[in-house]
Amino acid sequence: MDAIRLIRFEDRARFGRPMPRDPGHLDRAPHAAALREQLTAIAAAHQQSLEARDPSLPTLPTGVAFLIDSALDSSQKPLLAGDDVPRKTWGVEVAEERADGTLLAFAPDPSATSLRAALAAWEGEERDAQGKAMPGTAKVPLVERFRRMNRATRMGDGLKELEVDPDALYLVDVELVAGEFSGDQGAGRRGAFAAYILAAGGTLVGDGRPLVADDYAAYRVRLSGRAIIDLVEHHPWVLFVDLPPEVERQGMDLCQLERGSMPQIRPRAPDGAVIGVIDGAMIPRHPLLEGGVEGLPHRSWLPATEAVTAPAEAAAHGTAVVSLASLGSLRDALLTNKDDVEAVGVCLARVLDECNLIPEELDLPRHLQGITNHLRDEARAQIISHSIASTRTFRRDRMSVWAERIDHVAYDDGRAGFLFIVSTGNLDGRGSPTLKQLQEWSLDPGFPAWLRDDRCRLRNPAQAINALTVGGYVPEAAAPFVQRERSGLEPVAKDGWPSPLTRTGLGYLGEIKPEVVEEAGNVYRDPSGTLVMKRLLTDVAVASSGVLTGGQLVRFETGTSFAAPRVAHLAARVLTALPQSSPDLVRALIVNSAQWPTEVKDRALAFRIYGYGVPRPERIFDVAGARSVITIEDRLPIGRVHYYRLPFPRHLFGSAPETRIRVSVTLAWRAKVRRSNKRYRGAMLEWEMAKRGESLEQLHGRFADLRGDAEDVDGGTSDPDAEGSGASPSENAAIGSWGWFVGSNLRKRGTVQKDWHEAAATSYGNALVLGVLAKPVWMKEAEAKKQGPIRYAMTICIEVIGTSVTLHEEIKEMVRVERVRARV
Repeated sequence: MDAIRLIRFEDRARFGRPMPRDPGHLDRAPHAAALREQLTAIAAAHQQSLEARDPSLPTLPTGVAFLIDSALDSSQKPLLAGDDVPRKTWGVEVAEERADGTLLAFAPDPSATSLRAALAAWEGEERDAQGKAMPGTAKVPLVERFRRMNRATRMGDGLKELEVDPDALYLVDVELVAGEFSGDQGAGRRGAFAAYILAAGGTLVGDGRPLVADDYAAYRVRLSGRAIIDLVEHHPWVLFVDLPPEVERQGMDLCQLERGSMPQIRPRAPDGAVIGVIDGAMIPRHPLLEGGVEGLPHRSWLPATEAVTAPAEAAAHGTAVVSLASLGSLRDALLTNKDDVEAVGVCLARVLDECNLIPEELDLPRHLQGITNHLRDEARAQIISHSIASTRTFRRDRMSVWAERIDHVAYDDGRAGFLFIVSTGNLDGRGSPTLKQLQEWSLDPGFPAWLRDDRCRLRNPAQAINALTVGGYVPEAAAPFVQRERSGLEPVAKDGWPSPLTRTGLGYLGEIKPEVVEEAGNVYRDPSGTLVMKRLLTDVAVASSGVLTGGQLVRFETGTSFAAPRVAHLAARVLTALPQSSPDLVRALIVNSAQWPTEVKDRALAFRIYGYGVPRPERIFDVAGARSVITIEDRLPIGRVHYYRLPFPRHLFGSAPETRIRVSVTLAWRAKVRRSNKRYRGAMLEWEMAKRGESLEQLHGRFADLRGDAEDVDGGTSDPDAEGSGASPSENAAIGSWGWFVGSNLRKRGTVQKDWHEAAATSYGNALVLGVLAKPVWMKEAEAKKQGPIRYAMTICIEVIGTSVTLHEEIKEMVRVERVRARV
């Protein structure tokens, strides 16, 4: 490499920073007296508390824990850091420096005799034989006050929420001042603490060894509430006590779940929606499945076999997917809704053999029409969960047969159709990228930046435009205590981050894909930096096919295969609540409810990874007050525009005109497709909303000006990322623009189109006016007429931010009145 090497020409010492100034002139006598009084109060309270503690509990080590509040400089920054404390002279050990500057200290002598001596020396301005201030006195004026450590300062938020029962047993994590930096003293403390736990009737989880860091040791223990209270009130070495992360606690509870402790799972409602699952074999008599699968016409499409069952290992994938489609989140169904759970009906079409592969003899794309017809005709299933993918990413220059067949079947010749819910496929090290490549990326550029690489694109057939594509994310990141303790494993993704296994968009036409994400599990990293793909109990809980052999009800998995059926479950709940709804409305409601799981800085990357976010059931089912949801279903002939007027209750905001309003609009429809045409969609729909101050006549004119050429329709197919995201330049520059978050240039590329904006309540007139346009792409006039009107659905959500008002009820009444007037 002909690179130029540059060498340094100078090496100089950095100028040191000045020492922090004394926090103003202090009157020594009152300040020293106040600090001494605080130490006396701490010692007295500690002694009084010890005298009142339960005598049946083990003996505690001598010493007292307390807090040191630092004085602040003029910019409100603490002047005393943990390293500044003269530990030897004061006779204290600083255990922790918190983010607010508070220091957690421990004194083996409850009376803090050495610290008191330093206070007296500072107060009297004592000098040694050389005339220097006595050791330890220089830092005294930097102390604002001393406070006793108590239950509130040592309890974590999870433990604080509990009303601790002295006689109940709890699983808790305890952090101790006994890290590697403490040397032999730390080892002695760890031994003494373990002895305390056993003497208190507790147990040490795992092999009994703590997780030892430089400055602390962490134990996981099962302990009585009485002993936990003793730790947070009295034990001098204890830093912090809290419940394990919720996702881990739930995983441990699920591991111990037995048939007798299961909540009652009610069988599927006869008139409820049914999900068709295209997957592998299942265990129909599994306690977590039978309520949803019994009585439905399951069928195998494998050559030479009619069985939908198989040995446990061969039925692992299908059993897991069916359990999630039927029950949704197992964590919620089995641990949160303990009293009563209703199963959603699931009808299985088996296409995977005993190696969980599609056999060569089965041409799945060719059979998709027959499979879905069977599911609809025999089981009334319009929602199809499809968690099967190729090992290759989709080709961006041509649509695959598999994806095209999904689009064709979902379209259903313009009839009621199907809602296919497909997974993005996984970054599992098989195919490209390899596990070696993922390992290299974990070092550079790191996660989640590696998801930008083209090799992380959607796997075929997740690019199907008429399907709802589901990626993966991590709701709560954690590595189980035992794995952290023994192997030093740490999760790669943090809370709300994309799953390291998820694949990303954009789609074939440059549209936002995946549209939504659900839980898909994490990947872990050991102390050497090696990626560990092992499934842990902090990952996705699924039904275990080993129930027949080992009795285990639940196991844990990773992958977007287990995100898709969660969304299918939600779709079935929506269809059960709105039984006359089309698959298009179900898709529109789900996408409209979605929100990003974490704050994002790179909007373009967020659309590619999260799509529109995580579907939120409460945003679909809990509609009232400050959030109003409006739905539309209709059929639109090509070349026509439908207009909608939604009244807006301005009078609600007369006293608070600055109130912020968020408006989101989602349009869902299904397109007739053709692989041989690069434009792929035969026709397209798009929506526009009247801008601020724009009249209906002006909106008419804007729709009349919308062109129908291929570049305008699809935004080009050669480079889906070229346009980026956000509003188009014309929208940004337009007077009265609403400042749409996505912008028409990106949103109109897909068959589900969501956008949203925020504005002050004073920005809205008496109504919101929207138009929906249908225009041809590759269709000729004769074929457009033959196709007939295009089915579509819209969801409009108007919500008030931060204020409680009767918005939904007001809009509902105004719509009712306008309907009455229209009839008259």
